[in-house]
Amino acid sequence: MNPLCPYFGIADPTVHALVSNGRRGINRDIPYFKCQACGWCKSSRLNTPMYHLKTSLYQVVMVMHALSEGLDISAASRIFGHHHSTISRWLEREGQHSVWLHERLFFRAVEVGHLQLDELVTRVKKNAERVWVWTAVSARSKLILAMHLGGRTIGDACCLLHQVSFFLAPGCLLVFSSDGLNQYF
Repeated sequence: MNPLCPYFGIADPTVHALVSNGRRGINRDIPYFKCQACGWCKSSRLNTPMYHLKTSLYQVVMVMHALSEGLDISAASRIFGHHHSTISRWLEREGQHSVWLHERLFFRAVEVGHLQLDELVTRVKKNAERVWVWTAVSARSKLILAMHLGGRTIGDACCLLHQVSFFLAPGCLLVFSSDGLNQYF
């Protein structure tokens, strides 16, 4: 848990310094661990979206599962008894953690031969505001390599292409296709 600890990063189960340090939370369902070498005490939820949440893992998983099945936030609030802003925060934390995982574990050094660039428009707040969704999709695998929300400016096009360059393998040569929008040039 502590990068300065001599036991930090050791995955060998025969060499360890972590011991149980009780359970906390509303229902005493969150295990805590203490390092015998440096004395740090942390929750088992460290580096997860559940870190600093007092709600049980089971309740959060049930709400997230219902949302993934198409239940909207206001209905989930009525069914599960949590405030809609709480559920929105959980959803945002899960999304941020998913982005973190994808950037560091999955989308590194991607080799794509043909990339399709496109932008889609949608209206928000009863047609009061138009938002553009910029996408970069692999033509072969249909992998969405990057996505950007914004206007329809050259800055938005640059932001999308910078996201693409972050995930590509060094020296990867791409063929781009688009609808010919001037902002891509």
